[in-house]
Amino acid sequence: MLTTQDIMENKKRYAKLETTSFQHFRAAVLDSEKKGTREGERNKRFLNLPDAEIYKWLKLAEGSFSKRLDDQMHSLRVLEPKAQLDMKAALAVGTEKGEVTDAVFEEICEHIENSYGFLGKILVVAFVEFWDVPEKAKDGKTLEDGERVSKRILVTICPVGLTSPGLEFKLDEDAVTNADRKWMVGKPETAFLWPSWESREDRKDRIMYFCADPTQPHHKFITEGLGCTDIETATEARKKFESMILQAEEDGDAGRAYLQQIKDAIEEYYQEAQNVPFPSPEMLMARETFKEVLNGAQILDEELVDEYDLTFQEKPKMKWLVSEKDIAEAEKRRNKKRLSSLMKDAARELKKLSNGDTELAKRLIAEAEKNERRSK
Repeated sequence: MLTTQDIMENKKRYAKLETTSFQHFRAAVLDSEKKGTREGERNKRFLNLPDAEIYKWLKLAEGSFSKRLDDQMHSLRVLEPKAQLDMKAALAVGTEKGEVTDAVFEEICEHIENSYGFLGKILVVAFVEFWDVPEKAKDGKTLEDGERVSKRILVTICPVGLTSPGLEFKLDEDAVTNADRKWMVGKPETAFLWPSWESREDRKDRIMYFCADPTQPHHKFITEGLGCTDIETATEARKKFESMILQAEEDGDAGRAYLQQIKDAIEEYYQEAQNVPFPSPEMLMARETFKEVLNGAQILDEELVDEYDLTFQEKPKMKWLVSEKDIAEAEKRRNKKRLSSLMKDAARELKKLSNGDTELAKRLIAEAEKNERRSK
């Protein structure tokens, strides 16, 4: 199973020249309007590059990983190849030879052109890595010597776009002219590593996959380009869940209030059951669990439970349905309610001490009621 530790072990290693173990890399720009062309191609032994250039390529490699499991980072299961093109086989050839050969790079680019669905220009970079895997001591500390060698290929896809038009002041000519626009490489938007690195082992039956935008993980590329089982990101599941609930109410404001109520109920369900928010990352929102959540919030909506069952054939993880922002906002509302309760308690004590009504008690109660209205 893919863990944050596995991801960060790669990300941190690619951040420094001293820890990188890239052997070879190949890069080219693909143009959606010129299928089959490879612009600005690079084909080099990685450590033969100047240090300043190495750091720029490493920046792309490091940016191909994220700690956001199930949203930006995924473990894809490789299926048996059914088409003539087989991405896993091409990657295996590259790792065996220790370089991205013409045939390997051509097949990688062909997969991307046929299934990635891009417009304009993109940069494709393939890194071959031979990593002497350090062993871990029982206390978790890294040992210097390792007997295993992990052979893998990291492929990173980055957008390429023109800089914005602007004006340039040329001091030697004492003139303002149109500035030359440049083609610039953006941050990685998609990347994949084979074999996937999970539980400190090479998984040749899986591909580690990164998508910068979890609302658009490139499903066609996952299934047809990489030949893997498709996935649903946490963001996609949450958006689908939100849409389902909003459609249950005809009035928009009523729908948003209903959604907030249910999201709060989900988050509170975790806290009450486990005493900490989202303690079990793998806990699924089954039909009966969803029904329990609604009942706990005194929501009796059997039609919504049925709709949930139809919407999610494969049940999502419960933590996917409530974002970190939702949790933070729910906590703010709870804090306001607690503050209101304390203010009312204080007002009652003031009345007792003064043997009757006081101006301060009235103000405290009024402020508490205002606070309660804001927290709804």
